Amino acid sequence: MLRGALMLVAGVKSAYTVDRLWCMSVRAELARLVLQMRQEGQPVPTDYALQLRNWAVSPEDALLSLEEIARRILNWEENSNAKTG
Repeated sequence: MLRGALMLVAGVKSAYTVDRLWCMSVRAELARLVLQMRQEGQPVPTDYALQLRNWAVSPEDALLSLEEIARRILNWEENSNAKTG
């Protein structure tokens, strides 16, 4: 339902594009949440940390700190949006 609404609102013609945008948004949200938790001195739940590492931009990035992985994900998303927008 939400994806369908996104297609109508954004004028997106491809379900693949909507899935890609949705996935990027979820990655970015997790990255922002992890950065916020780290800045507030809160522990990051293990499942969040594992998912963030699984979503690292490149395999080598998975070895970086959670903060650096999150920043790279956000940077990658910004660059990707700039290219498509």
